Parts: sequence; C-alpha cells; structure tokens
Amino acid sequence: MFENIIGQPIIETIKNDLVANTLPPSLLFSGSPAGAKGSSALELARVLSCQAADAIDERKTALWDCKCSSCESHRRLAHPDMLCMGPRSFQAEINAGKTLFLREPDNALRKIFLQRAVQKLLMRFSPVLWEGESKSTKFNKTLEDLEDDMDEFSQWKKSDAKKQEKLLNSIADNARKLELDCSSDAIPVSHIRNASYWLRLTPGGRRKVVIIENADKMNDSARNSLLKILEEPPEKASIILTSAKPDSLLPTILSRLRNYAFTKRSAETEVDVVNRVFRDGASLKAGGGGHKKILSRAT
Repeated sequence: MFENIIGQPIIETIKNDLVANTLPPSLLFSGSPAGAKGSSALELARVLSCQAADAIDERKTALWDCKCSSCESHRRLAHPDMLCMGPRSFQAEINAGKTLFLREPDNALRKIFLQRAVQKLLMRFSPVLWEGESKSTKFNKTLEDLEDDMDEFSQWKKSDAKKQEKLLNSIADNARKLELDCSSDAIPVSHIRNASYWLRLTPGGRRKVVIIENADKMNDSARNSLLKILEEPPEKASIILTSAKPDSLLPTILSRLRNYAFTKRSAETEVDVVNRVFRDGASLKAGGGGHKKILSRAT
C-alpha cells in the first residue's frame, strides 16, 4: 500500500497506525502544495476499503495492484463508499493527460492517468453532494456529455487519429465548461450536510470515506456543520481533510483531527515523481518544466 506515494516520510507513520489499528476516524493531511496530500487521501480510502486487507499486518495486503473488487473500483475513483469535495483546479492535469495519451495512445498507463484526472472532477458532482440543489440543473447537460465522452473513452479501441483527437478535445472542453459552471472559492454547507447524512448510512463495503480537499476554504456555516460530524463520527466512517493552511481551520475542528504533516519534497524527488508518472524523463532533461507544474496541481 502507498506504493504510488514517493518522498513523504509521514506515509510510514500512517502505515504504522494502520497496522497497529490506531488510525483515528478523523484525519488532517497538512503541508505545502504538491506534497501528495490528495493522492495519499485517495490511497488511504482504497486501503481502508480493501476486501483483502489483513488486520494483523496490512503491509502484506492492500497492495496497489490488489485484485479485489473494492480496490479495482478505487483505482478508477468510482467506489460508491467514497465522496470527495473541495475547490481546486483540474484543467492542467486533464490537459496533460490528453496530451500524453495522444502522444502514446497504446500506453495503458497514459489512459489510466487521463481517466483518473477527469474522475477527480466528476467526483465533485456526486448526486449525494448535490441532492436538493437547484443549481445542479445548470450543469446537468454538460455533466451528461462528459460522462458519455468518458464511457466512450473507456471502451476505446484503435481508430484513426482525427476521431481520437476529436473525442479527447470534447472531453477537455466539457471538463473545462463543467468546472467553470460550478467554480466556487468555498465548500458549500449543503455539501457538508449531505455528506454527513450519507456517512451515517451503512456502507456497502468495509468503510465509508469522505475526503475534503482545501478544507480551510469553508464559510462559518460549513465549518459548524463539519464540527458536528467530527464530534460524533459514525462507527464505520473516516473523514480526511487536506489543507496547505491548517492554521485557517477552527481550533475546535483541529482539536478533533490527528494531523499528519506532509513535507515539501526535494527537487530531486519531484523529478523522480514526474518521471514515474509520465515516463518522460527526456522532456525533463530537455528543460521541460511543464510536467512539474502539472504534477503540483495533480497531487
């Protein structure tokens, strides 16, 4: 587990807490941007839900390539027991995925990268989060178009380059429009309330997980609503907050979270991460700094 997270010493602490069964239900991943906080939260959600996990020694199970149905759903970022919210930009990562796939369409890793990049955006539009929201009618058509595009992409077979590029352009355009239509600097209180109700329902698998990225971006109503669920978290639920500005969170919220501090990765580690993700060391050697900027937004 956590094989996909590189250069973060705090991961060993998280793994040890998992093995010792001392991981709390409410966590904060804090630290500078580009520290893999978001990626680590997604990976922890997968590990907590893994059907093959051994409570005695989880280091021997919950591997990234675990074949259980739960892990397969999490790798697609489509597990029904996971919610993800919080304002952030997705365009750099999606555009990078599009460019890399067009460059090497037969590379399965490039396809997965693009699918996950788009799915990170689509998770923000879960019906659970938007239940009862009239605003959802504003983006329903674009959302349907993007989901149709991704269904077609998931079943993609070799075709001519023009059709390939047309589909990828449609994905990028619909993703950009969807993000612009619903861009917000703050997490809506309705999302926190809907997620809180959802967390109290019985999970379909081992555990329900809510990930709140950039959790410092909440108004007072959202903070107070979050505080209520943190005070009495459901038995089979985990809440993971990420923030580059943890001091902006209410002291009462901070007191109910265990903080796992992520450090700023060295330049050498960042190059290693980019090479592993993009398999494109040549562009780095040639001075291509764009991948590094993309990675900073992707993690």
